Amino acid sequence: ISSVAIVTLANLTDLVWNIEVDGANLTGMRGIDCTSNLGTLYKCKASNCKNGGIVQSQSDCMAILCYVTGCSTASYGFSLSGRAYACVAYNNSVAGIGANTNATAINCISYGNTTSSGHGFADIRILHCYNCTAYGNVGSGFYEPNSVIDRSKLVNCIAYGQTRYGTEMTLSTDNRPSIFVNCAYGNNTLGAHQNAPMVDVGAITLTADPFTNAAGGDFSLNNTAGGGALLRAAGIPGAFPTISTTGYM
Repeated sequence: ISSVAIVTLANLTDLVWNIEVDGANLTGMRGIDCTSNLGTLYKCKASNCKNGGIVQSQSDCMAILCYVTGCSTASYGFSLSGRAYACVAYNNSVAGIGANTNATAINCISYGNTTSSGHGFADIRILHCYNCTAYGNVGSGFYEPNSVIDRSKLVNCIAYGQTRYGTEMTLSTDNRPSIFVNCAYGNNTLGAHQNAPMVDVGAITLTADPFTNAAGGDFSLNNTAGGGALLRAAGIPGAFPTISTTGYM
């Protein structure tokens, strides 16, 4: 068998809820494949799938509170064409979360991915990331390999403790209208950036781990000087324009 999915969302507005699948590291095994418009995954988990843990083939797919781990061979553990909200990718030997086509990751965490291909978030030219965290990946936190005009957008993102860069992009700054807003970088072995973004507004330099116990899966912000203390009130939106509401991530 060259390729098979354990679960497929094939019909318009299909919903898969509270399902766990395990590909047992069999060749060609895909965990959950969303091939339908408006398909939704909620609280699903895919483990040990060589042909992708969760794969969105349609731009209107949505994944909420889903988890991918132990995936290999395919480009990403979690492959997006639509949206992922509050999803986690951990301990994959490929990039944790990546994009097939224009996609959005919101409030997602990708950490502990192994091998030099184990980036946190990949193909960020077409994957826009908001409130996302890349932590302790053997690759880079946010990675764009393609030699094309980049249009990456990162807002309120954190890249801490990668073996490579916080953000890694292959093009020169002059050709890359990438925009990063209010992002934080620290303890990335090769530095915050390979090729800095054209716009990097409100960048925060971390001198300490900002999380309570990321190795144990606790990504709450600590109150360490130079770490979580820098981020506790730094997140957008903070104060909204023209109105009195105030808050932070």
